[in-house]
Amino acid sequence: MLGTVRAVPGSRAWLRRAGAALVVLGPGLLSMAGDNDAGGLLSYAATGMRFGPSLFVPLMIPLVALSFAVQEMAMRLAAATGRSFAALLRERVDRRWAVLAAVDLALTNWFSLVTEFAGMGIALAHFGVPLVVGVPAALAVVLVLATCFPYRSVERLAVGVAVTSVLFLPIAFRVHPPLADVALLPRHAGPDLGFYILATVGNAMAPWMVFFQAKAVQAKGMTVAEVPAGRWDLAAGSVLQGAVAVAVLLIAAAAPMTQGFHAATWLGRLGAPWLGDLLAVGLFDAGFVAAITVGLSSAWAVAETCTARPEQAGGWVRGVYAAGLATAAAAVLVPHLPLDLVAVGAQAASGILMPPVVGLLLVLCNERSLAQRGRNSRLANVAGAIAAAVFTLASLALLWSGPSA
Repeated sequence: MLGTVRAVPGSRAWLRRAGAALVVLGPGLLSMAGDNDAGGLLSYAATGMRFGPSLFVPLMIPLVALSFAVQEMAMRLAAATGRSFAALLRERVDRRWAVLAAVDLALTNWFSLVTEFAGMGIALAHFGVPLVVGVPAALAVVLVLATCFPYRSVERLAVGVAVTSVLFLPIAFRVHPPLADVALLPRHAGPDLGFYILATVGNAMAPWMVFFQAKAVQAKGMTVAEVPAGRWDLAAGSVLQGAVAVAVLLIAAAAPMTQGFHAATWLGRLGAPWLGDLLAVGLFDAGFVAAITVGLSSAWAVAETCTARPEQAGGWVRGVYAAGLATAAAAVLVPHLPLDLVAVGAQAASGILMPPVVGLLLVLCNERSLAQRGRNSRLANVAGAIAAAVFTLASLALLWSGPSA
């Protein structure tokens, strides 16, 4: 009898925690799942086919942990201040830093958007839709959703689509390379290894995620009291991000690259048509989610850097967002565009730009004006410093080994 009485409050407490997590669900899951965008998946595929999974699968474990730590700081900072990352850079650090960060973010994200539309176009082409039809159609759908509907409605749809990335898990289970073929060292250790390491690091954590996470938290009106529930949102996204990345590496490693990675033909190399169909659906969904999240992060950052009046930001956001999407989609239609190089290069650029972003985030999260629950702990500072060091070392690895041939 006593056990029954005690179980009820515990059950209610668990339900309250679950309900709180559902309320804040979205920014963490979207940013983490959106990080495994179409360009990221194509980059992982090229990496797995070229080098195998041995070096890169173990690398994902610490990268996902560091990504969670950085995202948690961005979430907590926005919840504590009610301001976006771009606005805080302008107001509390220096406007010049805010302008530089917004310009760098917009340029890097534009290349990422090219890979998003490339991924969606390739996926639709797998089902018989020509690229010149599929890419403009994808552009129209994304533009209508992101500019004509409230953020929360778009967020709910994008979260539902992002969950479909679990399709990569059964594919990996079906086609993964035999364990006997998984060596301790990469298949190939040429001068371009550093380039792919940096791309993997940059794919795990990109600057746009910090901007998007903080702005999405502000848009939802999340408070510091909701941060513990928000961490569950981030944790779910982190697990999904790491699992999908590992799955794609294993899928690609099952079909070693012989004459170069060709994104348009990769979907047909899995041995069974239904596997290619599932992979195409997952690739399209990844590009669709990231076209919203990556594009909005640039638009928000540029808008809040160019105008200090919130009532004027809406027009800037729509204009910058539409221009970025339209030009990126047009670039995909350029004949003979090297999609593999663009995909890997976009991730590598993200890795190079992450150290200053993490440094500025640490400065803001250690401000004395923040309430105790919003300020960084020693553990958070250590995690942030390690993240900045990892991105810096990966960039140095690229300089040491030289760019991809």
